[in-house]
Amino acid sequence: DDLDRNRPGIEMIAFTRPGGLYILEPRNDVGASFDCRFLQNLPGRVRDAIVLQTKNHDLLGVATVSSAGDVGLLRFEEGKPEWATLFQTQMGLGRIAAKPQTGVDPLVLYVTCDDGRILRLERRKDGSFAPEVIYAGPQGPRGIVGGRFHEDADVESIAIFGYSNKVQLLTRLNN
Repeated sequence: DDLDRNRPGIEMIAFTRPGGLYILEPRNDVGASFDCRFLQNLPGRVRDAIVLQTKNHDLLGVATVSSAGDVGLLRFEEGKPEWATLFQTQMGLGRIAAKPQTGVDPLVLYVTCDDGRILRLERRKDGSFAPEVIYAGPQGPRGIVGGRFHEDADVESIAIFGYSNKVQLLTRLNN
């Protein structure tokens, strides 16, 4: 995506193991190759990342989850990475998804913890995130997606998958 609005074009980033952040820039002299430029070391391996945008498609940044237990928000200013911690726990985190944006709903992120918990992080008006445990299942959830899985588009739901070899649908009832 166009992660650095001060530079023309889109940027591609890579997270490596151990924790490293790189930017990949296309080379003009060779077909489909890239120059890979190291940006910084990270305290843990980033396991998943999603680009976050507002309802008006303004870039919020790249939300990441790491083996160090951080939910981070990565932004770029003139090619330099800037990080904000949205949430932190002592348990490693594995996957991240966002609730599909509608109307006036706040931004909601869903995060998997290595111990089997699923967290819901809702963005408050002041920009901070309120964490809530919404599920405690078997260790090692491996996938999560937020979507419209019901006839009623206002019903909040996510699908999760893990080592249990089951896809489970979690639904938030608004009573």
